[in-house]
Amino acid sequence: MGVLGSVFEFDQAADAIGRQLPAGLRVGILGGRVLDQFGMELCRALGQELAALRDTVVITGGVAGAGETVAAVYVEACQKVSSSGHLFHLLPEGSRPAGSGTTLFAGGTMAERRQVLGRLAPVYVAVGGGIGTLDEIQIARTNGAAVLAVAASGGAAAKAWSAPARPPALSEEQWGQLADSSLGPSRMAAAVARILGILARAAESAP
Repeated sequence: MGVLGSVFEFDQAADAIGRQLPAGLRVGILGGRVLDQFGMELCRALGQELAALRDTVVITGGVAGAGETVAAVYVEACQKVSSSGHLFHLLPEGSRPAGSGTTLFAGGTMAERRQVLGRLAPVYVAVGGGIGTLDEIQIARTNGAAVLAVAASGGAAAKAWSAPARPPALSEEQWGQLADSSLGPSRMAAAVARILGILARAAESAP
């Protein structure tokens, strides 16, 4: 889609990418390229949980770290139940395709790609991360998405987690689980999956 620069162009690019995605709840994965043990185990557990959710379309930024880890386990889990799943990655034009799923391309730089990625889904899960992840979170929220920032994973996710960002469909207790490091990676991933289910049902019942 070449070099992009304006909000209109980013919106157009996202619309074009969106038309290539199947029906289902789109879940974007945001996060750092470098993860600590908690973040790594959490992403692996998220891959398992996402594979078990029906009608879910998983979208990553196509780079190492959170997205790649979630994607690898997601593919393995889908294969065990003879399902192809719905896994997509978004990278700048001219990039080498990711090693799994389907790679789509938008923008000429990672910054432009972030602008489009943040417009593709109604809900994102953020694990750890730095400045780039914070940028993606802000873009997603600006475009009306719910971002499940797992504060317990630290980094950008911890900075982005706050009560004002809680989606209306979630209780304070449910939102607070994202900051509860005592849950551990597996239980945290299960909590995220439950929240995704709540948001999906809320979207279906919306007028």
